[in-house]
Amino acid sequence: MPAVRAASASEVTHASQELFAVPSSQPIDWIEHDRLRRENERLVRTLEEERDELDRLTREVDRLAHALQSLQGDHDRLALDRDESAETLRRERERAAEVEEALRTELEDLRADASRARAEAAEAQTEHRRAIHDLEEELTRLREESDRTRDSLTEVENEREALRLSLEKSRRETERPPTVDKPPSSPPGRRSVLPPGAGSYSFAGAAEERMDVVTVPERRSVRPPPR
Repeated sequence: MPAVRAASASEVTHASQELFAVPSSQPIDWIEHDRLRRENERLVRTLEEERDELDRLTREVDRLAHALQSLQGDHDRLALDRDESAETLRRERERAAEVEEALRTELEDLRADASRARAEAAEAQTEHRRAIHDLEEELTRLREESDRTRDSLTEVENEREALRLSLEKSRRETERPPTVDKPPSSPPGRRSVLPPGAGSYSFAGAAEERMDVVTVPERRSVRPPPR
C-alpha cells in the first residue's frame, strides 16, 4: 500500500508559531491565547500519534501481505507434490485455506482499522484547521475590541480634559475678588446722611446682599458686580 505522508511535528509547530505570532503592540487576552495554544498543541500531539499509528498499521499490512504471498507459494509447492500423498495434500490445503481465511479476515480488519485511522487523522486535521480558523477570528475580534477600547479611552480623556479646563475656569472666576464702586464724596459744606448699616457689604455664602449709598441731596443705589 502507498505510504500516507502526514505533516511532520516541526512543520506543524512552525505553522503554529507563525499563526500565534502577534505584534507586541497589540493588546491580547493572554489567558484565552494560552488556552487556544494548549489546545492547538494537544491537537498536534494527537495528530502525531494518529500518524504513528497509521504508519504502524501500514507496516503490519505489508508484513501480512508478504506472509500471505509466502503462504501462496507454499500452496503452489504442495500442489506439485500431490502425487506423493493425496491425503496429506488435502490436509495441507485445508490448513492453508484456514490460515488464508484467517489472514484475509485479519487483513480486512487491519485495512478497516487503517481506513478508520486515516479518517480519524483527516478529522483531526480538520479540527486543527478549524481551531486555527477560530483562533484567527478570535484574534481579529480582539484587535477590533482593542481599537474600540482605544477610541473610547481617547473620548474619555478628551471629555476629562474639557471638564478640567471648565473647572479651572470656574475656580478662577470664583477666586476673583468682588469689586464695589466707591460712593462719591459729599461736596464741601454738606454732610452725608447714611441709614444704619449702609456703606458696608458682606458675603453670606453664595448670596448677594444689596448695599445702598445715600448722599445729600442726591440718593442713588450702588449694586456690587455679580460674582
